[in-house]
Amino acid sequence: MPSSQGEDPRVSAIFRALADGDHLQAIALSEQHWSYLSSFRLEVKRTVADSLPDDVLRARPLWVVTRQALAHAFFGRVRPSLWGGLLPPLRPSDSLVDRLAVHTGYAAAARTRGRLGDAALWAARAQSELARAPEAERAAARFIRAELYHEWALVALFAGRGADAIVLFTRSYEAAEQEEYPGAAINAAAELAWLMTLTGERAQALA
Repeated sequence: MPSSQGEDPRVSAIFRALADGDHLQAIALSEQHWSYLSSFRLEVKRTVADSLPDDVLRARPLWVVTRQALAHAFFGRVRPSLWGGLLPPLRPSDSLVDRLAVHTGYAAAARTRGRLGDAALWAARAQSELARAPEAERAAARFIRAELYHEWALVALFAGRGADAIVLFTRSYEAAEQEEYPGAAINAAAELAWLMTLTGERAQALA
């Protein structure tokens, strides 16, 4: 393990948990510091995802989706920009976080394969599930909301629904601001600036 990975105490704690074989603690810490890791230390998230045994992955579908999303992010520029592999089946006992991740993962997989109707259905299912969930479950899913809204916005954009995409990218930006998630805020602001330029709408000052 490179020494630089131990410089930040958040990263050190995650790698100690992995070294101890405490995968659930590594997951808990990674989700606690999701915004930081996603913005500045994606390689740490990838190490966690790649270290999880099959039984842990089956119990936490979010991390199956995360592993595929990270592979897509790391290799998208040198390979066909498609989500690969199989997403896990959902069980009645799965948390809202896991259900949202899987539904949105299916939306991303369909979108990158050009199956925009399927992508829209999966995105709509995820949005509906988030909207009707109890507040406690919605609060537990806050750490991934910016990414969810971003993918749902991409689905709308690819389907030619620019106005819907602007609404969803705006929600992604707002969720990122609330979670102090600079990486997601920058991504959403960039998409909004581009879309507002294309549609002739007055750009908002997103800073």
